Amino acid sequence: MKVVLHESWEDLLKLSGQWNRLLARSASNTIFLTWEWIEAWWKNYGAGHRLYVLSAWEGNSLEGIAPFYMDSLLRWDGKWACLRLIGDGSQDSDYLDCIVSRSRENDVIPAFVQFLESQRNRWDFLEFHGTPEGSVCLATMTNLARQKSWKCSSEPIPCATLLLPRDWSDYLRLLKPRFRTKVRSALHYFDKKIGVRSTGCEDTQEVEQWLPILFDLHTRRWQVKNQRGVFFDVAPRMARVPPTGLGESPAGNAIRFSLRQPLLLASGRLRPGIWRIASRTRTTRLADAPLD
Repeated sequence: MKVVLHESWEDLLKLSGQWNRLLARSASNTIFLTWEWIEAWWKNYGAGHRLYVLSAWEGNSLEGIAPFYMDSLLRWDGKWACLRLIGDGSQDSDYLDCIVSRSRENDVIPAFVQFLESQRNRWDFLEFHGTPEGSVCLATMTNLARQKSWKCSSEPIPCATLLLPRDWSDYLRLLKPRFRTKVRSALHYFDKKIGVRSTGCEDTQEVEQWLPILFDLHTRRWQVKNQRGVFFDVAPRMARVPPTGLGESPAGNAIRFSLRQPLLLASGRLRPGIWRIASRTRTTRLADAPLD
């Protein structure tokens, strides 16, 4: 398994044609890992950061992507080089993970770890935030850490969920009487005066057709107020993305790794050598020495 490092946007563009195809055959298939989301996120939030994306190849076949970027972490009276997943840090991306062909995790993730170990002078921490608890990539990475005898601790952090009504009638019954009356009156007006009827969205193909309309209406509404609206730049790209796997996981994870020398707290200063994993459903620390 060959691992390639991509540190510029021009270099990463070479993966754009294969990115979503790999995502579709992975266990990490969510909208937040699509090429369109990654591209929009990086163009809006990537300023001041450096790309550090890993791709795994078997011959000419792309088998895995670790979409990292380099960030700085101020902690323990020092500045540390931190690798994070693209999408992390803006509070608008979830279910972030590595992208690996199904059943190839045991081949690709060890290759990524081996490459990162060979680059240990370039980074101090590796963080996963928003990774689903059941992620195969996460489990494989954690098992590798345990095999290397890295010490581990966890802190659970719950992920909020919302139960939606089964149908439109159930939704209306949840509304306060006065607001429910206004909704029904508005629908009656559209039906009788304008000749427009409401209909439900039943499948992902309809979502793909409706999203551009929604984004356009939202943008035009804010243009009346001489404002761009939040979907002005992102909407044209996101309208092409099928909304897969948005809410299946009740919790997310965040993992943080750090590779330095052994940890010695007695000296009064953090010494190189900690592996740390921080998780959203748990916070996990791995180290060469006790974390007392």
